[in-house]
Amino acid sequence: MTGRTQQKYALYKEAFDFYNSGKIVIGIQFASKIKPSVRVVEVREKLIPSKGCSNNVTVFRGRVTPNILFFSVCPLNRVRHIEEALKSFAAQSPSFKKHEKRVELIP
Repeated sequence: MTGRTQQKYALYKEAFDFYNSGKIVIGIQFASKIKPSVRVVEVREKLIPSKGCSNNVTVFRGRVTPNILFFSVCPLNRVRHIEEALKSFAAQSPSFKKHEKRVELIP
């Protein structure tokens, strides 16, 4: 990030500050120069969970150019709710290629 683009970014610490204030945090990450599955591993390693927090919620992938990944950080007791919402949303996704949905869930 540069000084000009810095305002577009959030730091991992900021995500946990929101989480620690009782929020469910949804972060976006672009994966234009790397395989989405590799980016998922990289980001999850940086989302070190705090007590009672899950960083392994299914990742929502928007199959557009560039690929867009949405990560969730939430209390353990909300994981099932978030997972169900993501699955419901993905099931309604229109197809853009034969047998491929516009969105994908990465466990």
